Amino acid sequence: MTPKGILFMSACLILHGSSSGQQIVKNQVPDSEITALGETLWKLDVNNVANLVTVDVQDHYARNGLDNAPKPLLTVPASVYQRETIAKLVSLYDNYIPATNVSEKITQQETREETAFLDAILDTAVMKKAEEFLLDKRFIINRKTGRNGVVEVNKNAFREAIQQIWFGMFSREQNIIASSGFEHVFVGETRNGEVTGFHNWIYFAKQEANRSLNYYGHLRILRLGQKGMVVKNNFKWNNLSKPVMTMFVGTSPEFEMAIYTVCYYARPGGKCPITLGGKSVPIVTYYINRYGKRLLSSAFVEL
Repeated sequence: MTPKGILFMSACLILHGSSSGQQIVKNQVPDSEITALGETLWKLDVNNVANLVTVDVQDHYARNGLDNAPKPLLTVPASVYQRETIAKLVSLYDNYIPATNVSEKITQQETREETAFLDAILDTAVMKKAEEFLLDKRFIINRKTGRNGVVEVNKNAFREAIQQIWFGMFSREQNIIASSGFEHVFVGETRNGEVTGFHNWIYFAKQEANRSLNYYGHLRILRLGQKGMVVKNNFKWNNLSKPVMTMFVGTSPEFEMAIYTVCYYARPGGKCPITLGGKSVPIVTYYINRYGKRLLSSAFVEL
């Protein structure tokens, strides 16, 4: 694996919209196909743990700065954190510095943890289906014809794409290399006195449990049957405010990475027409062009 401090472009990988002159491809795949894929990924998410998570939404956020939710939003039993892909996700949490103006260093241990996480999620049916779709639609190119006319297949093209767009490091301010799409979405960052990103329920629950996060109330709830919900809420993390945040609750790390990755390619920088269990769950992704490459900057549910 390439360390997250080093960015690279696979010879067999085309990232639409990169600063190398390729055009951003929008609406290449019909909405109906994206919607159908979202439902398939939803059914394939066998590591969904929504039935084990207690959600106490309490009162609406009052918008006056008062805490309308004295109790934690999420209560998660220890057994949930022992699930393989969740455990591998949790092991990454201490690899990051929240401040986007503090340069991050990568250690060999952190690289091993990233490798273990990718090994775990890429072995799931959810991620394999996302890979099949993205290769079939040629958002990711895994074949090229050599000078001798022989077709060469890169079996790692999908993995290399995930590694690059999610873990490729870039600067959000002052040319300091301190951020990645993964850190922004699955952990959280701080910038100019506010919380940015922070769209994963597992990290949210962990931070609530150690009292680093204070949930202030919900703005909107979208219930998704027995497989969880989406919560739009307000909270403070280490006494810094996140005015509005949305996150799935109960979904597996591989499901979230799969659905966000598909939307990043199929509807870059726009709204992705996802439905889950027949309910509209639009996904928004943002990207950033850095060093001749296009990297995922943010991804979340828009409610």
